[in-house]
Amino acid sequence: MATSDTTSPGQAATLAEALAQIEQLRTQLAAEQDARSRLQNRLELAHEINTPIQYISDSVGFLRGAFDDMSKLFTSSREALTSLKSTHTTAAAQLAQLRDLEIECDFDFLSVEVPKAFERTLQGAERVTGIVRTMEESALPNGAELPPRPRAKGPPTVVGVSQAKP
Repeated sequence: MATSDTTSPGQAATLAEALAQIEQLRTQLAAEQDARSRLQNRLELAHEINTPIQYISDSVGFLRGAFDDMSKLFTSSREALTSLKSTHTTAAAQLAQLRDLEIECDFDFLSVEVPKAFERTLQGAERVTGIVRTMEESALPNGAELPPRPRAKGPPTVVGVSQAKP
């Protein structure tokens, strides 16, 4: 039985169409895989940013409440000092009132935990900054460097205030 190495023009056209469809499907598949990959990266990034943001949020909420409690103590301390200077109120009564307020606001606990909350907040912010920097760097072509970024103007620092001209 002999086989023919020739194909008819109709078969060639059908084969060409099939090959074109296969190539189109490959292109579509590659685009879909790329889109899925980008989506997965975004989801992972959102998760990576969410964790430190939760630490920051929790710590700032704690600090807000701690400051409110400590403000009551500081205000009462000032009032007690003023009262002791201007009246004949016994110091023992004023001191007992201040001690009660210290216990009420759990001053010993706050003295330990407030610095920790500040540290967690700073670490969370540094983590988010690192993630964003990595995102920026990964978006650049190979070998390119990020341009220097101007430092954001934040609240004044003690050093900045002390160096300010009157």
